[in-house]
Amino acid sequence: MKKGLWTKNFTIITIGTIISSIGGVAMNFALSFVVFDNSGSTLLMGIYSALSLIPTVVLPIVIAPYLDRYKRKPFIVGLDFLNGLLYLGFAFLISKIGFVFGVYLAFSLATATIGTIYQQAYTSYYPNLIPKGFAQKGYTVSSMIYPTVNVVITPLASYLYTQMGIEFIMVFEGIMLLVASLFEAMIDYRETQHGSGRFDYRRTGSSFAQAGNF
Repeated sequence: MKKGLWTKNFTIITIGTIISSIGGVAMNFALSFVVFDNSGSTLLMGIYSALSLIPTVVLPIVIAPYLDRYKRKPFIVGLDFLNGLLYLGFAFLISKIGFVFGVYLAFSLATATIGTIYQQAYTSYYPNLIPKGFAQKGYTVSSMIYPTVNVVITPLASYLYTQMGIEFIMVFEGIMLLVASLFEAMIDYRETQHGSGRFDYRRTGSSFAQAGNF
């Protein structure tokens, strides 16, 4: 029987990608407005947005050589699960303490860090889950996810934020991430571990040097 694109593994990773994209778009949009609504300062909102981007700029350089040497599935499953717990915990926390700029910034940095590591692991893991002969179609599906989610979720996040509050959005996303991690745990692709179990700074430096000389 000829296999199509939508195998078990590809379907699961696509669902996980959609859920992660929904959370990223909704949170980036809603949290900036939370900062503005509670501070009344566009400057503080801009500072918050800029600082939240730091992990996405710095971390890929540091962690890419490390992740390439280890199995990616545990990172993908574990980070989605951790992120889900973080969203639920933060929703509970802010329901008790209200708006504190430093707390919101710490949460944003934490989720951006987790998201960046997840994205690096996902990028190198994803090609293995596309059925042989369907690479073009697989990447087409992947490339359509974020723009589609961005168009649909941005106005929806605005509505939910004004009607239900930021806590509702966080609880919803937290639950969805936990569900996604359970699905991702069922991916049955067998990976080969390339690392020795230790972080080798000399090998990492060599990786950077080779990348700079390509």
